[in-house]
Amino acid sequence: MGFPKISKKIKAASKRGSLIIPNTSLDQYAPTFIPHPKVINRRFGLDVSVFLHKALGNIVSAGEFQVSPKIPISKVDEVCMKLVNIARKANITLVVCADGRYHPFKQSVNSERRATRSQAQDQLNILFENPGVMLDDTINDDGKCVSTLMKKAVYVREDVLHQAIQVFKKNKVEVYCAPYEADFQLAYWARSSFTDGTITIDSDLFFLGSGFVIDELEYSSARSVGSCIFVEREEVMKVNAFTKGSSKWSDD
Repeated sequence: MGFPKISKKIKAASKRGSLIIPNTSLDQYAPTFIPHPKVINRRFGLDVSVFLHKALGNIVSAGEFQVSPKIPISKVDEVCMKLVNIARKANITLVVCADGRYHPFKQSVNSERRATRSQAQDQLNILFENPGVMLDDTINDDGKCVSTLMKKAVYVREDVLHQAIQVFKKNKVEVYCAPYEADFQLAYWARSSFTDGTITIDSDLFFLGSGFVIDELEYSSARSVGSCIFVEREEVMKVNAFTKGSSKWSDD
């Protein structure tokens, strides 16, 4: 869900860093990077859905999504393995959480999203009847092209989630399914010390009580892999990030 305006304030009050930092040791046999002391030997819940949504967001994934019968989405394997490898380099334990059922209070939002996807898919089904259709072909007079519709039609299908889970399990990563949305389970894990923090891009986790959130984790660029924002609840609250006197707010 997220709170875009408040999320900006949270990030502004937080520090940028990296899960892995350059090793300044003069030992020629020393590793190039070492784990950041804030994360080493700690457990972090991973909101897998947000990363799968991003994996499905490019045109190659959107194209693979349309293939029938279904095939594995190549980007899903790639993203999951990158997350696994970052965790290994940072010496952290990933604890993956997948969404369960959506809570009834989000029914209207989810219905709107489902309708948008269905409308895009219906248009694609008609277009695909023409073997000469091209990705950059414009649809009617609205200026949208085929590739835009393909990206709108994707979502984290059961087979996509299953594919991701298999990658994590093969790499000895703990995987759990939440009874409802993963946000609430991840927050519960953090508050009950089952994990030490959460890796996500969703500002909900801060307000649900996760004391340490790793936000905007970079896993695609080799040059900046591991870079992120360390959102530490205590530090954010100290600086009156939201309004005058917000440093005195409590969970009660």
